[in-house]
Amino acid sequence: MHIEELYVEVLEEGRIERIEQATIPFSNFNFNLSGALLLPTLKYGSESDKDTGPVKVLLLQGLMITQIITSLETYYRDIFIIITNSIKTTDVEPIALSHFIRENRFMKEFVQAIENENNLSFTLSKLIPESFPLQQKDKIKVAMELIGLNPALREKEWADTFGDHKGSTVKQRHLFIHSGINLGKLSTIIDFFSDSQKG
Repeated sequence: MHIEELYVEVLEEGRIERIEQATIPFSNFNFNLSGALLLPTLKYGSESDKDTGPVKVLLLQGLMITQIITSLETYYRDIFIIITNSIKTTDVEPIALSHFIRENRFMKEFVQAIENENNLSFTLSKLIPESFPLQQKDKIKVAMELIGLNPALREKEWADTFGDHKGSTVKQRHLFIHSGINLGKLSTIIDFFSDSQKG
């Protein structure tokens, strides 16, 4: 796997001293991310596909970006589920809890949990449905702030991933999912193919 190879390379360069035992969510994230990194390395070209060309490169790029965001969404969700299984409603800031319930429209689940537990103190996981996607930046922030984390602490990385500008990873994923291949990029890819054949 590419991730493991990257770890070995970093280890050999002396940038880290040892590989730490990863948590299950981080291992899942690496496994999912390796799927995205694998796509561009798949053997394609005239020897395996006579119809290869710039359009297929754009398709691979879109698929890779989609998988990267899916990997990140899964990572956030896994962390969130593990932590909410251990934290009770009375352990979090009331305003953060209120914001979380309101933003996710979980009032019905909140009332149901109070009735089922016959108590105001229960694990946060009682509010979370089995399918709880964490892909939208606002939803991620509200969920992570509930458990005392700030995912936007690294501002540049957050903006590059979830920013409103069309170059952000999540915007590129959105465009690919809803619009397919962006043929506007075709001339750039064709230029790349032409340059690589000259070299």
